[in-house]
Amino acid sequence: MISLPRSLLLSPILLLCTAIQAAPQSCADKERAILGQLEEARAHGNEGRTHGLEKALRAVREHCTEEGLRQERQADYEAAQAEVQERQADLREAQQGGDPGKIEKRTRKLEEAVRELEALERQ
Repeated sequence: MISLPRSLLLSPILLLCTAIQAAPQSCADKERAILGQLEEARAHGNEGRTHGLEKALRAVREHCTEEGLRQERQADYEAAQAEVQERQADLREAQQGGDPGKIEKRTRKLEEAVRELEALERQ
């Protein structure tokens, strides 16, 4: 039986601890990012993209709050954490079945879920 590397089991727990402490992206950062994209879209004469970015900019200016961003990020993180737990269970089930192909597939899916969780932690 192939055992799950201990680091894959501990990663979600460690990431949760650091993600909760991580500073969220601010509304000002979000606005700056949209302004940069808007400038580029205008420079390339992309009217459709310009219109969409102007709408997004208005929405950020009218509705963005730091607490709202924090809550969104927390919800995304919790969903990613649940995905990792589900993938861990899938891998354990595949290991019990003993099919090397299924074990490999489930291992790849778990690693992908862990990478997504780590990406959210870095934001």
